[in-house]
Amino acid sequence: MVVELMTTAGYFNIGDFIPSIAWLDIQGIQRGMKHLHRKFDRLLTKMMEEHTASAHERKGNPDFLDVIMANQENSTGEKLTITNIKALLLVCIVKARLQFCFPIFSFRKQHFYCF
Repeated sequence: MVVELMTTAGYFNIGDFIPSIAWLDIQGIQRGMKHLHRKFDRLLTKMMEEHTASAHERKGNPDFLDVIMANQENSTGEKLTITNIKALLLVCIVKARLQFCFPIFSFRKQHFYCF
């Protein structure tokens, strides 16, 4: 799904250059992106639900998602919504995929940069 997201985001969309016909979605790019958004939303919702259900197994050793979801109910500062958490997870998933495919996106010095 990440590859599909990256390729769809890179498509040439004629509606971006001729705004008067953008509403027609001639190439179906908006329709495809909305479908992809629904797929990612279902995936992330299921991931969060399964993670919440199995939280008792990681009681003394929380992971990244446990910490983020614990800060959702934080009484000080800004509160994280489910949408914020899903967006953060999506960024993490896409970034991990980019680092796997293109090591140049990693900023650590011990990585081998291939051009």
